Amino acid sequence: LYPDKTLNRGILAQVVFDNSERLLQLNGIIHPAVKAYVTEQIAAMKAHRTTYDCLVLESAILLEAGYEPLCDEIWFVQADKEIRIQRLMASRNYTREKCEAVMANQSDFSAPSDCNKKIRQLFNNGAIEETIRQIESFMEEG
Repeated sequence: LYPDKTLNRGILAQVVFDNSERLLQLNGIIHPAVKAYVTEQIAAMKAHRTTYDCLVLESAILLEAGYEPLCDEIWFVQADKEIRIQRLMASRNYTREKCEAVMANQSDFSAPSDCNKKIRQLFNNGAIEETIRQIESFMEEG
């Protein structure tokens, strides 16, 4: 923790991303609470008859953490490994080795064969405008 008692995410990442057992332990603590919160928020929106065209739930481990029942569709955003490494290095100042360690703990971005949801894949190798075009196209298709 920082002196003000907020979470030092950088240190936490160092502790868990290099150790799969610690990462599983952290996910076991975090995701049940997050899932309960998300479920409560969805119920509150329905109870107040709040309507949205869509609600987006983002998670690097959406299926592994058991969020599938909350979703009507599952969207996977993919980019080539080297592009992901370059983006992490630029946005988080990670070393190549740190990027590879983080990515080693992530899923392969493929839907399990028993997933009964509509699956969509976005390819995010290029400009943001192309990703936006893909999203708009998926939204128009419904």
